[in-house]
Amino acid sequence: MDNEQQTPDSILDNDMTDVSPDAPLIPKNSYVLEVVKVEQKHSDKKDTNYLNIQQKSVEPITSVGGEVIPAGSFTIFGIIGITPSDRYTSDAVARNVKKFMVCFGQPTGKVTPLDQWTGKRGKVTVGFAKKTDDYPDDRNAVKSFDAPGK
Repeated sequence: MDNEQQTPDSILDNDMTDVSPDAPLIPKNSYVLEVVKVEQKHSDKKDTNYLNIQQKSVEPITSVGGEVIPAGSFTIFGIIGITPSDRYTSDAVARNVKKFMVCFGQPTGKVTPLDQWTGKRGKVTVGFAKKTDDYPDDRNAVKSFDAPGK
């Protein structure tokens, strides 16, 4: 007997010919976003550590193509490098981490534990990422974590 539940409106029964596999792009602007998760990760390619900040929309957003993206349906990742280098000093790392903290309403204290950020909201400027060999398609990117009132 077949264990899959079938419904008349099952997405598996839809013709996918006209469905784009690309996520919709949102216009360059500042948006109130909510932190879903913050993780410390390591880049083997650059041999550096970074904070990976998953965020979601809290209000509907109209994409550049005119599609209305429901609240909570737009997800974006912000990255803050936390490994200093000759060009990216410890002071620069600290400033970027502080911008994140201020944006999401905690201008003092420590960044850890990372799960304290889940659910916090802040204004984030989103723009378009540069195309690279690893990411040749158009995509949105976090441009800045904005201080309240800016």
